[in-house]
Amino acid sequence: MNIKLFLSIFVFFIFLNNLFSRMIDLSELPAYIKIGFENCDINEDTLKNSTDWKEIKPNKKNRPIQIPALNLPNLPKRQLIEFRSLPKKDFTLIFFIQLSEEEYNDFKTSGIYFERIGESWEIFWNNQVLDKKVSYEKSLTQKGYIVEIPQSIVQVGKNVLCIHLIGDPISTRTGFYYGREYYIDQLQKIFYNKFLDYFFIIFLITLYTSFGLFNMIFYINQKENKYNLYFSLFCFLISFYIFIRSPLTHYFPVIENTDVSSPLEFISLFLLIPLFSLFFYDIFKEKIPKRLRPFFRVVEIVGIIFSLMILFAPSPNTYGGILKFWQYSTFIFMTLLILLIYYFSTLEFKEFYKKNSFFSSIYKTLFLTVPGSFLVGAILLGIFVGWDIYINLKKISAPSISNYGFLFFFSGISFRISYNLTKLLNQLKISESKYKHLYDNSSDILFILDDALCIKDINQNFEKTLNWEKDDFVGINIERLIYNPEKERNPILKNFYQYLKEELEKNSLIRIVLPIVFNSDIPFKYFNVEIRTLEDLEEREYLMKASLMQSNPSMHYLTKEYQKYEIPTDFIHIERILPRITESLRELMEEQELSIIRIGLREILINAMEHGNLGITNQEKTQYLLEGIYDKIIKERLKDPYYQNKKVVIEYKLTNHILFYGITDEGSGFDVEKFLNKEAEFNSFHGRGIFITKNAFDKVIYNKKGNSVTLIKYIKK
Repeated sequence: MNIKLFLSIFVFFIFLNNLFSRMIDLSELPAYIKIGFENCDINEDTLKNSTDWKEIKPNKKNRPIQIPALNLPNLPKRQLIEFRSLPKKDFTLIFFIQLSEEEYNDFKTSGIYFERIGESWEIFWNNQVLDKKVSYEKSLTQKGYIVEIPQSIVQVGKNVLCIHLIGDPISTRTGFYYGREYYIDQLQKIFYNKFLDYFFIIFLITLYTSFGLFNMIFYINQKENKYNLYFSLFCFLISFYIFIRSPLTHYFPVIENTDVSSPLEFISLFLLIPLFSLFFYDIFKEKIPKRLRPFFRVVEIVGIIFSLMILFAPSPNTYGGILKFWQYSTFIFMTLLILLIYYFSTLEFKEFYKKNSFFSSIYKTLFLTVPGSFLVGAILLGIFVGWDIYINLKKISAPSISNYGFLFFFSGISFRISYNLTKLLNQLKISESKYKHLYDNSSDILFILDDALCIKDINQNFEKTLNWEKDDFVGINIERLIYNPEKERNPILKNFYQYLKEELEKNSLIRIVLPIVFNSDIPFKYFNVEIRTLEDLEEREYLMKASLMQSNPSMHYLTKEYQKYEIPTDFIHIERILPRITESLRELMEEQELSIIRIGLREILINAMEHGNLGITNQEKTQYLLEGIYDKIIKERLKDPYYQNKKVVIEYKLTNHILFYGITDEGSGFDVEKFLNKEAEFNSFHGRGIFITKNAFDKVIYNKKGNSVTLIKYIKK
């Protein structure tokens, strides 16, 4: 909602609420009270001349008529902290109301409104019973209570309003609660005013609850920012506090009883300070000096202690004394809090003042920084709360304006959050535009993959590099882009989906070389591929970057290149080492020839691990494959330290005219002559690796043992 519109509606309803004056404001009439009750048939002159009656002077500031505050003779005095509960006594309260002819005519459908009345009562008009709520056992205290006055018992001239009060003489519930309204008016206007009161109560509850939900959503999405949680709970507690002290409680039988609602009211009030302290500490924890941090813990403990005192209080009469001590401690806390925020604000001001004028620095400090916004809100809130505490202690009008003080404070914080969010969203839009430009214009192919490794989006370079229409591949699994013939003997590509899922569970970034299909005369090309997990998303996604393996022009100047590797016995390492020992060949031969060399190398390395280090003979392999347990046997031996710790040594040497590979395993070897003198049969389970290698290289030379092979390829100029 627009803030100007909200304020306009707020001011308008306040205006309506005060537009009509009361017909008769009882606080502006003299009242007479005595201990005990006989009847309400009494003459004013007799009453004034009697020593049993005490006059209560008129007061336009919502005069209190609480029995303990009237200092009636022969009654026990209420202590600062009152632990007693005394037997209920009777009291008689009289108002004399003079009505003119004109006022009498306006007295149709009228009633008496009590903001709060207790503990129980009888109400008479001209000695006729209007209302009767009498109990010497329990409290029947009511909020927002209305009693109708039939016009038939109203007369021109003097009328007597007599109230028989029954209650504990030291209980603040007995009588009309101070700081509340009690008046006579037309029922229509009373109900209208009550409607406005309900509107404001429900409006404030809804607003504060919305603040709480708003910040709870932030906390759910960013659990590291606990201040959102504390502020959310603080807002919910404010809503509950406003509700529990309102007449709305009478619509809920569970908490209608004052003995239930009163302790809940005080406990919710006392817990506000600890929650606010947690919120404030968490949001400013980096700025708060270490020597002041125990202060916040003390504030939180004190608030909890006050709540426990209410919970275990021996009597409801104790609540008032506990409240007074809480009010004094809250005043101290608010003062220190404002001073602390002021200190933070001065630090911000000094930074602004280095580059801005004095008044500009003040403006930016108060409205563009978190400490400044807090300072304005805390000062306003401190004024409202301080005034409420003052008039409460003075037992004069107490309109609970701190409810609206919290409204200004929360609105300021929410405005600040909204401002930061708007600024952040604008920055995100700019960043999104930049990243979209980088994404679409990257020289690499970029894929967005979902959790099932299906393509969600592809950048524009996909079509330029691979000659495919990208719309044809959105929604399909990334495996569809891998060149199928390469999968047959590649242990990674065989179970590509499972491999990626397992690796991505362990690492947020993996690197691999993939043969990706081309839509051209060349069936595929090798790409260096990086796949990383995208963090902080509701659904897991991955970013895949595919970079075409580029030729290296400096290879024209090559005279000699030598590398040596020792790799553990695990087929995965074959695919990791192949790109390293074939990378330099791209500039020296065609892609098709290079692919055959990679296939031959892979076959020899698989044989070195399979038949060499893992010790699986040809006959055993045939048997395992027929029984369908070959993969199981491989996995078992890879986990066995006896086999697992064996290495395969790879030597690689390249000159400008010859390519040399030496591959040695730690196995027992095999009968070399048997396999070199025959070609592999089409359906044979073994022997194909050597056959492919013989066609890939010009020379394939084994040692006598059969555990080491030399591969030679002559480079054609």
